[in-house]
Amino acid sequence: LAHAWDIKHLVIAGDMMHMQSLAAFAPPWTDEAVSEWAGANFTLEMKTARKMIAQLIEQFSSVDLIMGNHEGRMLRAIGSVLTPETLLRLLSIEHKIRSAPYYFMKVISAGVPFLIEHPRTTAKYAPGALADKYQAHVLMAHSHKLGMVPSRSGQWQGWHIGCCVDESKLAYASQRH
Repeated sequence: LAHAWDIKHLVIAGDMMHMQSLAAFAPPWTDEAVSEWAGANFTLEMKTARKMIAQLIEQFSSVDLIMGNHEGRMLRAIGSVLTPETLLRLLSIEHKIRSAPYYFMKVISAGVPFLIEHPRTTAKYAPGALADKYQAHVLMAHSHKLGMVPSRSGQWQGWHIGCCVDESKLAYASQRH
């Protein structure tokens, strides 16, 4: 779709990798999910991520990555400071992706301000509230929801932008409503 629309720049709104191997969630209860959880292996996950991300980013001239809570799993797991560049070096793709240690990014499109956000909250009305707070349209990741939430002022729009994953394959998501 990006190729058809001649889109050359990609912004990854956090959670570029699942980091299942570093997750602190309890094991799931289904046989299929248990085998996935039990097979969680950091080396294998990085190898697979490297291959899949390389295929994705080769379609674009430039790529920006903001931090998400899944990237934060690595920070918590090693208990040390880890720059986004270090994460990208682990994937051997740092030459293509520009990153910073922020969970948001400001974009100006046709003179209109947009924020790409990966906030702590996943609340239903969060994108609209953030839009009024920062006086910009907001594209919000993290919630797994897809939909639009107008700001209270009516001047801005906020969107839950969803995620590119089958939630039924994520034990932590499928075990809760």
